Amino acid sequence: MEMGKILRSPVLLFVLFALGILVGILQPPFIGVLEVFGDIFLTMLELCMLPIIATMLTISIHNVLKAKVGGKFLGRAAVTSVVIVAAVFGITAGVSWLLRGSIFQQKDFQLAASKLLIEGEAGINSMIREISSYIRPEHPETITIGEMILNIFPDNIIRALSQSNVLQVVFFSIVLGIATVTLPPKNEELVMDLCEAVNHIFMEIFDFIMIFLAPAIFCIISVQISALGMDVLLSLVRLLLMTIGICLIICGVSMAVMCAVTGTGVRAHLKAMGKPLYMAFATGDAIPTIPYLIDNLHNHHKINRDVTNTILPISISLFNYDGVILLALSFVGAASIYGVTLQPGTIATAFLITFLLSTSYSDIMASSYLIALLLEPFGLPAEAMIAMLIPLNPVLDAVFTATKVYPVCVTAAVMSKRHFFHPL
Repeated sequence: MEMGKILRSPVLLFVLFALGILVGILQPPFIGVLEVFGDIFLTMLELCMLPIIATMLTISIHNVLKAKVGGKFLGRAAVTSVVIVAAVFGITAGVSWLLRGSIFQQKDFQLAASKLLIEGEAGINSMIREISSYIRPEHPETITIGEMILNIFPDNIIRALSQSNVLQVVFFSIVLGIATVTLPPKNEELVMDLCEAVNHIFMEIFDFIMIFLAPAIFCIISVQISALGMDVLLSLVRLLLMTIGICLIICGVSMAVMCAVTGTGVRAHLKAMGKPLYMAFATGDAIPTIPYLIDNLHNHHKINRDVTNTILPISISLFNYDGVILLALSFVGAASIYGVTLQPGTIATAFLITFLLSTSYSDIMASSYLIALLLEPFGLPAEAMIAMLIPLNPVLDAVFTATKVYPVCVTAAVMSKRHFFHPL
């Protein structure tokens, strides 16, 4: 028990986080061993998260529908999320545009982009070919809107679980939650008891795995920083700092809204958000934060668990605020580099395209072709922004993921108000 308390200590978490950054900068020869341990931890998390999400969402959808606020509640949640997406896009685009002269239009920035395009770690030909594959992939998985929509519907739920297809699992869980309401009372109770039992089992496994969070963060952060390389990081430091600043503004605004809506003090708010943000940053995945957010938002913000059980899985799966930040930043950056004046209609069109494309976002490296799809209607080349963002992927992906947690929590806070939701 004492060892478990030590491993769960926030002080140890912070110390190993800082030590991981230092080890990543030094790039020791045993970095490959650390990567293996980090991957094992992430794999074990993945083992638990989808069953937890599926059962949690099924139970919450069932409870919401039994309370007879289902359609109205989910509709208001969707509208709230779209408004928050627009706010995130506006903050990112606004700050990027205000700082365009000191970032995108600087000669050293454009020279760095040229250098990355020409040289790259693998040489000119392979680097350009790699970037082109992101822009126009030979076998794209989700390019058209129809394919994006079709990908939501699972043809085999077991396969969806084994492939960690979160969208398909979420869709199946929503359908299952709706279907349980139509069952006879006795069968309905049996199904819900089964869901609660499965949820409890995997939550116990999850709690055990989280004992090793601090050592895992040390391994993961070390590998991320090592993969980036300090020489490349320093050449892109202004872009990195501006992007981190944008994310901090989004987090700050979100914190103010959450505290105002729920009447919570800043200290209690930071207690609620501290550990989930650490987890999201270190693992690059917002999904493992859901169990902690549900408990912390209830304990510190007094947000009804039925609200968080419903809102958090859906919002994290469907509304990729991290993708919105990336695409808004890329749009303004490319427009600044090539001297394009942004008119209100242009910005509105960019927002609409960003909103649609962000549903397919995963991370900077895998989703770089989305930048080209956004910029192509405006006649803007995408290569320069892609080349500058790809080297920053290990850091920005972690920052974006941590930032994504905040707008999701804002949605839950807003929807927890009594005129939106009546406690069961």
